[in-house]
Amino acid sequence: MKGPNIWMVYRTLSEVQEKAVRESLEMLSIREEHGPNKGKKFFGGDNINIVDIAFGGLAHWMGVVEEESGRKMFDAEKFPRLHALDGQLQELALDRRELA
Repeated sequence: MKGPNIWMVYRTLSEVQEKAVRESLEMLSIREEHGPNKGKKFFGGDNINIVDIAFGGLAHWMGVVEEESGRKMFDAEKFPRLHALDGQLQELALDRRELA
């Protein structure tokens, strides 16, 4: 998994940062390709599983890294299925808070 390269976007400059951006975009492209199938909410189908939870953490921190680095990578047009999944996960988190 190339998730940790996302942190290098925030922590480095120049050629190292560009390499981290390329690798992060490659990782997101692979996740998009193998992401939730049409009509399904999650990687596991209609039920959330560990892959969805892991992606949710990654998606959350992507926003932080993008904001701090000034580099937009998690583009809704490029990664529509991953953005839809992120929305589903955020909705679940809000529902859970309301139950507490």
